[in-house]
Amino acid sequence: GIRTEDLRTRQTIAETPVPGITALAVDPTQSRLVLGAEDGTISTLELDGLGDGDAGTAGATPVELAHVPLPVERLFVTDDGTIVAASELDVTTIDGTTGDILGTADFDGVTDLGPGGSGPVLQGDPATIEDPSALAETLAGLIGGDALDYESRITRAAPGASVLFGSPGSGDTRTAVDEAITDGRLPGVEIVDLPRVAVATSTGVSFIDPATAATTSSRICW
Repeated sequence: GIRTEDLRTRQTIAETPVPGITALAVDPTQSRLVLGAEDGTISTLELDGLGDGDAGTAGATPVELAHVPLPVERLFVTDDGTIVAASELDVTTIDGTTGDILGTADFDGVTDLGPGGSGPVLQGDPATIEDPSALAETLAGLIGGDALDYESRITRAAPGASVLFGSPGSGDTRTAVDEAITDGRLPGVEIVDLPRVAVATSTGVSFIDPATAATTSSRICW
């Protein structure tokens, strides 16, 4: 459950029963808590309803917003209200208003979530990419990675959706990517600056796009 304390008097204001709760975060866009449970339930709780100042007052009732398939071990809410829920093995992003699942990404040993600022990302428009295979090969030669994976992202993208290919790199790599965009070898691809969420894992830190849960870049820590 959740215990609400008055920091001035050090008195308990309310105790709210929430069976199975495993994680919580404050939504900066609204006056509410976001709760995660061991059965994968994501719910919200209005902060204004957490007691009226009288000790022992029952708290408000959580309202279910979404459900994910694995136990919620960590929660993070972005500045725009997007909810990021993590189990040990995956990260799911959720529309904080509708509860719709925006995306899910697999990770190994998620240990924390946090703000990742923003950063440059290669973004493509599948509708304008006439030869996905050729573009994927060019991308792999410029920034590394698997050409087949890039091609799959293009061909399997939902109608009207953009795809992310990762970081454009820095130094000589960034220069080469800029030249490839300019001379037409990467048609339909541009470099955009996107907000990111940092995902700490057992092997390093990855940055994901909260709108899709797609990984934009990774850093391996030894």
